[in-house]
Amino acid sequence: MRTRIQTEREGFEPSIRVSTYAGLANRCLQPLGHLSGRCRNVLKREGFLNPGAGTNLALCDWPGTEGKLMAWSFRADLLQFKNRGPMIRLLRNSVILPAVMLSLACAPRGLSRVSPAVPDQFWSSLTELWGKAYTGRLVQSVPRDTAFEGKSLVMHVRGCTGTEIRIPFHIGSNRSRTWVITRTGTGLRLKHDHRHADGSEDRITQYGGDTRHPGVPGVQEFHADSLTASLIPAAITNIWTLEIRRGKMFAYALRRSGTERRFRVEFDLTRSVPLPPAPWGDSLGGGRD
Repeated sequence: MRTRIQTEREGFEPSIRVSTYAGLANRCLQPLGHLSGRCRNVLKREGFLNPGAGTNLALCDWPGTEGKLMAWSFRADLLQFKNRGPMIRLLRNSVILPAVMLSLACAPRGLSRVSPAVPDQFWSSLTELWGKAYTGRLVQSVPRDTAFEGKSLVMHVRGCTGTEIRIPFHIGSNRSRTWVITRTGTGLRLKHDHRHADGSEDRITQYGGDTRHPGVPGVQEFHADSLTASLIPAAITNIWTLEIRRGKMFAYALRRSGTERRFRVEFDLTRSVPLPPAPWGDSLGGGRD
C-alpha cells in the first residue's frame, strides 16, 4: 500500500478560504495599492484608520504636503462613519474613495482641493506680531555675504492691513529693505521693497514671487516671478521661505535651485526690542486697519 505524505503545515502555497479573496477584484495594484507612510499617519491620527488595519486608499504621496492636506479634506465626510466597523470596512475595500482622490489629485490648480486654511493661519500668525520688533542672527550664507557680518539685524512688523503686511529689515544703520507680504486669489505673495536714503526706489526692487502650494502650518514658500527674472536673471530659480513658530522664532530664507546659493536669518520671538526708526521711504506711519 502506498502511503500518502502530507505536509504538517502550509508551505509555499497556503490553503485559501473562499472569503479571503473577497476584495481582490476591486483592489488597486502598486503604486496605487498602498498608502505612503506620511498619509497613513495622518489618517490614523484623525481616526480614519485603526492601527495595523489594511486599507486600499491611495494617491497620498504627492509632492510636498498635498497628500496630507487632501487627507484632511475627507474628514467631514468620513467623520460620521468613524468607529462604525461595517461602513469603514466597506470604504476600505471599495474603489470609490480612491477614485475620488484620483479625481481631486488631477484637478486643475486653484480648485477646492487647495485649502486656504494654511495661508490664512500663516497670515494670522504674522498679524500677531504687529507693532513689535525682534533681533535676529545670520544662520546661513552661501556664498559668504559680508554685508551682514558684525551688524545688528532687526525685523519690525510695522504695517498691517487686511491685504498687506510690511516688515522692514534693518541691517545696522541700513534701512533700505522692507519685506511686503500680500494676499492673492490663490495664496500669498512676497515682494522686496528696496529704497535709497532719500526714499526713492532702488533700481533693483519689487522682486519676489507667489506661493504655488498651500504649504504647511507656519511655512510658506514663494517662487520667483517673471519680474524677478527680468531684474535678476540669475534669480529665476529663487525660492524664498518665510517660517514662523509662534512665540519662538521667525525666519527668512532663500535658496536658488540648481546652485549652492543659500541664505537664512532667524529672529528671536521670545522677547521684543525697542522699535527701530522708520525704513527709508516709509509713509505708512506703522498703521493698521
